[in-house]
Amino acid sequence: MKRVFILALHEVKLFFQDKADLAFGILLPVVMFGLMYFGFSSDTVFNGTAAVVNNDENGAYAADLLDRLDKNSAVTVKLYSEEDAVRLLERSDLTMVIFIPEEFSDKCAAGQPAELVIRQRGNGSQEGQIVAGIVNGIISDINLELQALDVVSSNLGETGIDRAVIETTVQKYVGIENSSPSVAVTERSVGSRPDMVFQFLPGVVNMFVLFSISMSARVIIEEKKRGTLERLLT
Repeated sequence: MKRVFILALHEVKLFFQDKADLAFGILLPVVMFGLMYFGFSSDTVFNGTAAVVNNDENGAYAADLLDRLDKNSAVTVKLYSEEDAVRLLERSDLTMVIFIPEEFSDKCAAGQPAELVIRQRGNGSQEGQIVAGIVNGIISDINLELQALDVVSSNLGETGIDRAVIETTVQKYVGIENSSPSVAVTERSVGSRPDMVFQFLPGVVNMFVLFSISMSARVIIEEKKRGTLERLLT
């Protein structure tokens, strides 16, 4: 037992004399802990990019859609030509692209069915799926506004009021409702925020132990190859 202790003490001395082993065994776990702490300790906030091809450049509803999408703090809108978007999709540089057709606004204004086209590579990536969900939410809001406009227009159809006036009035009250909705959602965090030190420290300690064991095993193997292991044990 005494010989083993002497050998261990000898290896510890060699370990602290070798700057490379010292840096690998001590500094590397510390650096990795710092990277993990600062990399994962911040709040996770989604920020995606919506690639859009707008073939209805002068359309009011297309502009409204892009404006609402741009006002969403989680989404950055980036416009592409149709040729560039198709090429980037084929190269997988883009995973999802939203195409606004030419007659999108005209059909919306006329009360006719209109649709957006979303092209994607595979499942569109996680970011693309989230952006698509945001776009679907905006389209749902536009659909509700168009339905409200149709109901009001049908009820006032015989009064002779111009449809443009009705549309402006409906949009005015819709804007008031959106700025101060009848039903709102408030997010509240429950429980304390996890401490990143206690979350990552056990793993870093395990890494330190594994590095130390691997280096000690390497030294013992080298001593055995050189034929000095038996001399150290005696």
